[in-house]
Amino acid sequence: MRWVISNAGQVDNATVVVGISSQTGETHQPVEPMLLCSPVMSKLPNTRQLTDEPRSVLQMDLRAVQGIQERLALDHRVAAALLQWFGVAQPVQITADGLINPEGWHAANKSAATQWQASVQISRP
Repeated sequence: MRWVISNAGQVDNATVVVGISSQTGETHQPVEPMLLCSPVMSKLPNTRQLTDEPRSVLQMDLRAVQGIQERLALDHRVAAALLQWFGVAQPVQITADGLINPEGWHAANKSAATQWQASVQISRP
């Protein structure tokens, strides 16, 4: 996601490959999505465990991206492509149109996420 965001507005169409791979080339231990609700970490419910290396390829027009909201929308697309391997349709913290979804955040972070959204002047329609 860092590459996508850092190149937003600078390159035209890009092929973005997102996934999880082993740096050693060895078979992975099973991978599963985790839910971090400080200080507790637990398995995200109703998801799949993977033993292969998930990989998705996305075509993105990065030249058209101008503001923070459009960058968050790109983050959503990239995260969704990876999360779908685990049976999760999309991230709950950010909407497809680049808005913060306060209900998707843990109670300890909900207020900070909402305040950040207001501070960067992203508003709900």
